[in-house]
Amino acid sequence: MTDSQNRVSWTDPGTWTLRRRERYRPTWSRVAVVIALFVLAILVSRSCQQSQVRISKDEAIAIAERQVGFDARSTQIRLLRQGLNRKPFWFVSLSDPIGSATNPEGFTRIVVVEVDANTGKVEDVNKQGAGPPSAPKGKKSRQATTIRSAG
Repeated sequence: MTDSQNRVSWTDPGTWTLRRRERYRPTWSRVAVVIALFVLAILVSRSCQQSQVRISKDEAIAIAERQVGFDARSTQIRLLRQGLNRKPFWFVSLSDPIGSATNPEGFTRIVVVEVDANTGKVEDVNKQGAGPPSAPKGKKSRQATTIRSAG
């Protein structure tokens, strides 16, 4: 071939695609890069899916109420993100206050239910009943209690 036949001409559209096909021919490295980008996009989309809040506040309260054995007169709910991946959880506090619900003097029962805000799975149930205060722990705390009760 002569040099004039091998050149791309702006006036001849047939030569435009000829040079373009030669330049953009797929190679194994280009195919590998495309596959790697595709896999990366899938991984990023899955991690974004796990941090979404799919369970509403009302659904979390209903899930928590099924976990306790009483009708709570007071309900508090918080959305917190935990861990390195910032996974969302609903923390639902169900309680029976002594006195009024707005200004309680104490509680007969308190239950905190941890609900996964993405799946609705109950992760933890922490039941606390009312009663006498727990005994102090540790040597110094016992000595302080003995001194207070003696004096």
